[in-house]
Amino acid sequence: MTGRRTLLSFAGPARTWVEAFPVGNGRLGAMVHGGGDRARVQVNDATAWSGRPDGPDRALAAVRAAGAGPERLAAARAALAEGRH
Repeated sequence: MTGRRTLLSFAGPARTWVEAFPVGNGRLGAMVHGGGDRARVQVNDATAWSGRPDGPDRALAAVRAAGAGPERLAAARAALAEGRH
């Protein structure tokens, strides 16, 4: 797809949340409002809406207990560098 560009065009800037453009990956998301001279971005992280004040800390602890962390990232980077996708 070399040389091709995708352009999204709207009649006007989003005025409300339901008119905004959603972006994200399922865990981290945002709604983008506004036009070319002014923009508003509302960001949402899945861990921010856990339902408990200690929810984000508990969620991170669970992820770390499952083996995620700096060591796992280093191992993944090494595997990629060696061509082990």
